[in-house]
This record gives sequence, C-alpha cells and structure tokens, in this order.
Amino acid sequence: MLGRKNYKREELDQCKEAIHKQLAAYKRLVKAIDGTTTDKKIASALRAFEPLFFNNMTLVLDRYFVHRLRMVTGKDSNPLNEVELLADSLMNNVGVLRGNSAIKYVPDQSVVKLQIGDRIKLTASEFERLSSAFFAELEDKFLERKARTTSQRRRSGGGAR
Repeated sequence: MLGRKNYKREELDQCKEAIHKQLAAYKRLVKAIDGTTTDKKIASALRAFEPLFFNNMTLVLDRYFVHRLRMVTGKDSNPLNEVELLADSLMNNVGVLRGNSAIKYVPDQSVVKLQIGDRIKLTASEFERLSSAFFAELEDKFLERKARTTSQRRRSGGGAR
C-alpha cells in the first residue's frame, strides 16, 4: 500500500464509529461492575484490564490510518505523531515510550503527557482525549482536499469554482 495524503469522510466515520462502540462497551462494563460488588478481585481485574484494553485501542486507532504520509502529518508533537510513537513503542519497545528521529516529540505539547522512557498504561479518559484529538487532527490534515476546499469556500462566502 502506498502512503496516503488524504482519506474519505466515510473512512474517518467508520473508524470513529468502531472506536465509539468499543468505548461505549467499556463504559457499560465499568458501570455494570461498579455498582454491583465490593469484591476486591473484580476491582483489581478491572484496573489491570483498563491499560491493556486502551493500549490495544491505540494500536487499533493507528492501524486504520497507518499509511498516512509524514509530509502531511508533519514532524511536530501533534496527536497523529503521538499515536504513531505510542503504537510503535507498544509493538516494538515492550510498551515503553521511545522517540524516533523523524518526530520532534515534546511531552508538554502531547495529549497524554508521557515522557520518553515512561511505561505506556493508558486510561479510558486518556484514550478518549487522545482519540478525539487524533480525529480532529486527521480531519484537519487528511480529509479529502476537494471536500475541504468546497466547505471552506462556503464558509468564506465564495461559491464553487
């Protein structure tokens, strides 16, 4: 597969829906467990499950758009590059965040604020913030140019050309 400069609205929406369903299922599970038991084993199991689940959801998020081009994503600390670093570190660095020479990662500019060398253990709220920022950046940089240009003209009062 060649690198991608843009994605169709349908591709973004399909991924958003899949991520939303997984988040909703996790929240239903937590809610069902939360009010029904004081069993410490269950609470401990849920605490152990959360980072495993959301680390894997980060891999899912990255995979949908894995062929995005660096010339479009840029080299700065944006959510697209943060997800790329997280996914690479989860797969190839036993879950410890590492940088790379192509991305100028600045922890204070990132969504989840991890430092290089930190163990990746994403929570539900961190993943929710990360995926929201990822989709916003993806839409800004990768949504098909033709569709963006037309909608930008409409907002500025210009017609189709």
